[in-house]
Amino acid sequence: MEVDGGRIEVRPTGWLAALRDRLAEPEAQEPLEQPAALDATLRDYQRRGLTWLARTTSLGLGCCLADDMGLGKTITLIALHLHRQTGPESAGPTLVVCPTSLMGNWQREIERFAPGTPYAASTAHGGRWTTWPTASSYSPRTAPCGWTPPGSPRSPGAWSSPTRPSM
Repeated sequence: MEVDGGRIEVRPTGWLAALRDRLAEPEAQEPLEQPAALDATLRDYQRRGLTWLARTTSLGLGCCLADDMGLGKTITLIALHLHRQTGPESAGPTLVVCPTSLMGNWQREIERFAPGTPYAASTAHGGRWTTWPTASSYSPRTAPCGWTPPGSPRSPGAWSSPTRPSM
């Protein structure tokens, strides 16, 4: 690390050292198999994205998946949600925050690639909430996907534990 033109050696200790070591583990580089519940076939780069997302969220870190349009970010995140549901320690909701203009796309993709997966879809504008009709029934505590602004009564803090941030 460089500070004021001088080089300083930084050695993490404690939980930060353990986190760094876990991030560097070679077995984390093997792409995960796609979830059996996913009604599609992931491409290799999407499986690598799934592996990275699963690894990062398992460490209690949040993620942002950003790439060019059309490369499969939506299906990769749906695959992450389905993957997380396979273990009791990781099962729970997945928060998707997106522009309102993309909500219909998210709904179609969830229903296409993860049929039968319950989800919630809501928007907030000003102080007013609108719940979108979905193909499934849900409750806010079990809904895998939802759209909420920070600090709202339906925010991720009400849906997931602080040690496992939602997406």
